[in-house]
Amino acid sequence: MELAPASPLVGQTIAQAALRERYGVTILACRAANHPA
Repeated sequence: MELAPASPLVGQTIAQAALRERYGVTILACRAANHPA
């Protein structure tokens, strides 16, 4: 999943975004675009 800069999810924690409750997905890893892998 990639977020657009104007996404309402930008600035929220994974818990605040409630992705599991809203979309039924589980986050396994995350990476910020401006940080090396």
